[in-house]
Amino acid sequence: MIILIINQLFPPLISGGAEVICSRQAEKLSSRGHKVFVLSADDPNTGLKREKKDNLVIYRCGIKNLYLGLHRPQGKIKHLFWHIRDSYNYGMRRYVKQVIEQINPNIVICHALVGFSISVWDEIRAHHIPLIQILHDQYLRCPKTNTFKNDKVCIKPCVECKLLRLFHKRASGNVDAVVGVSNYVLQTHIANGYFKNSKKYIIHNAIYIPEVKIVNEWDGKRRLIIGYIGQLSHHKGVDLLLNSFLKIQINATLLLAGKANPPEYFVELKEISEDSNDVEFLGFVNSIDFYKKVDIIVIPSLWPDTFPTVAFEACANNVPVVCSNLGGLPEIIHNGINGLIYDVKDEEGLEKSLLKIYHNHDLLNIMKHKARKSVEEMIDEDANIIKYENVINSLLL
Repeated sequence: MIILIINQLFPPLISGGAEVICSRQAEKLSSRGHKVFVLSADDPNTGLKREKKDNLVIYRCGIKNLYLGLHRPQGKIKHLFWHIRDSYNYGMRRYVKQVIEQINPNIVICHALVGFSISVWDEIRAHHIPLIQILHDQYLRCPKTNTFKNDKVCIKPCVECKLLRLFHKRASGNVDAVVGVSNYVLQTHIANGYFKNSKKYIIHNAIYIPEVKIVNEWDGKRRLIIGYIGQLSHHKGVDLLLNSFLKIQINATLLLAGKANPPEYFVELKEISEDSNDVEFLGFVNSIDFYKKVDIIVIPSLWPDTFPTVAFEACANNVPVVCSNLGGLPEIIHNGINGLIYDVKDEEGLEKSLLKIYHNHDLLNIMKHKARKSVEEMIDEDANIIKYENVINSLLL
């Protein structure tokens, strides 16, 4: 079978988890005997280039816009014009036409369409090729991809989203099958009128993570090591975590791993913690080494992250997770099994969860032993790819 996979970027160019998932999917499909081609965006004015990596053929095309999303410059006007162009990009559609005519695929799988736009759907349909759209985020509903504005989850689309997503809802009706990487992301689209005529599936992301031993059971006496790993930003709730940790004053250390975005946010975090010796900023670290150091991971998201990899990655490394109840997190974390979930509407919810663990070391250790088994589905890449093959076969048959 000849399969074309389209994603905004492809390694070594990476902007987020979609590239990792897309790359692993391409490699797995190839290993199962399919001829797999990938189309991804590159810097402007670089044309269409073809390269080979193992059994994959990768096409990289110079983005027909002001800049590649990976190298976003400063300036609101540039961003606005970029999003206007990205609402329907005819130039990127022509690349899709070129590649389709060269390889004649049996099916096309679209991941993140940032930079490509929904124009690729029309080109695929014009060639009468079955189309699968995988939803990693809210790009089809929101140019910023997150439906989050002014520190709040958007209940209704703002004027900008209405204008820049004017045709997306209707166009989605021509997609043959849609796959949500979480029930949350699929249902939010369905509830807003998207994909009315499409076959609908939920297939959680999966990344193989080697098994490791439990090295640091907590006896309730030594210092509890609490960790956060990821982007340090307000919408990720890092300042909330910092303030909550300092407020409860327990015998614990908070390790914060990651880079601040924007950079000035780091200054704010340092000011909050300047009087404490219990907070350490580690910068970029190896995640596997990090998980060996911590007893729990906290994911205090203020925005509804679709399906954060860090949640099941931590569990796969025997580290329970304390997290908010937003987005796809409740599909990964289950109370008392592999972590604790708190309601973001409860201003003391995070503090209560941390104190519950601190005063109950048996609960923490029980969750450590259950954590990896609870996410088996999300670390089984072979089972994951079979689910996608079933979707493909259902369309071709």
